[in-house]
Amino acid sequence: MGRAQICIVDDNATWLASLGRLIEDADLGDVVSYRHPAEALTSLRDRHPDVLLVDYAMPGMNGIELLTALHASGVSPRTPVALVAASLTDPIKLQAWQAGVMEVLPKSISGQEMALRLRNLIRMAAPPPTVEPAGGPPETAAASDAHSGDVANRSDVERSTRHILERLSALRDENTGKHTERMARYARAIAAALGCSTAQCQLMRDAAPLHDLGKIGIPDSVLGKAGALSSEEWDVMRRHTTIGHELLRDQTSPALQLGAEIALSHHERWDGTGYPLGLRGADIPLSGRIVALADVFDALTTVRPYKPAWLVEQAVERIVADSGTHFDPEVVRAFTASLERLLVIKAHYDGDEAYAPLVPLPH
Repeated sequence: MGRAQICIVDDNATWLASLGRLIEDADLGDVVSYRHPAEALTSLRDRHPDVLLVDYAMPGMNGIELLTALHASGVSPRTPVALVAASLTDPIKLQAWQAGVMEVLPKSISGQEMALRLRNLIRMAAPPPTVEPAGGPPETAAASDAHSGDVANRSDVERSTRHILERLSALRDENTGKHTERMARYARAIAAALGCSTAQCQLMRDAAPLHDLGKIGIPDSVLGKAGALSSEEWDVMRRHTTIGHELLRDQTSPALQLGAEIALSHHERWDGTGYPLGLRGADIPLSGRIVALADVFDALTTVRPYKPAWLVEQAVERIVADSGTHFDPEVVRAFTASLERLLVIKAHYDGDEAYAPLVPLPH
């Protein structure tokens, strides 16, 4: 890939100089900077940086307006973008997420965290390595055969890709391993109780384990903290939803596309008080509503570093009580209707041989 090119648009010369020194000291890449949004708009039509860092408050055109204009002029929206602002409000954050921004950062951010955030964005911009077959390009007939083989094996490749992503997620969070398997099966059982087709239920089971993939972009100091998170740390933790969405959203696999939807929406709440977009009711994708409940049920009924496992009865009582606020009432009804199935899944992963054989474990 060579050295990364980081483009910064900010009318504050002091901030530009400071950030440029930070990037140079951290050896993150080469910096191209613009002090005027109109200049950046003209130049970026022909330039394709690896990462774009844009100030929100600028004269003539704010950062979100600049991004909208870039997309409208045909500039690829796939470049990882960070928006920085001296004062971050919820409306600004919402506009930023809607514009496809991956990181929304305060200008008061520490240099160390800024470097880490930029490094993660650079990694996401890097193309996968390509390997040319030995002996050079294949003949036309061989290329045709290879294409046919690729089509035939696509499902295996997609399945392997999903498994790799799931394992990456598990490496970042010790609670992830069995959790993703249990909650994915919970999600499929709930989807079936809602009347989803067999294919839809299987797609849900395949995509649900990717719900927390974005945690690979969360610093260890936040992800592994034993005590309560500060408000600033919670802001960092919440970014796992948008990071996961950004990682998956441009994939062609239906399971990975659904994984992107789930990653972004599984912390939304029925009453509109969730994050990152504050969606309400049926505006939340059904996949996100299902995984939200399956995720909480598994979290409540298993041991975590910060709490003991709840009794199933306590967890069910809490979820039913949160119907209409945290959870979709229809999804809650499907959850209670499929509870026996969920307990079989739980017993299997908990090693309860006395109960697990009663119903075959779904695949």
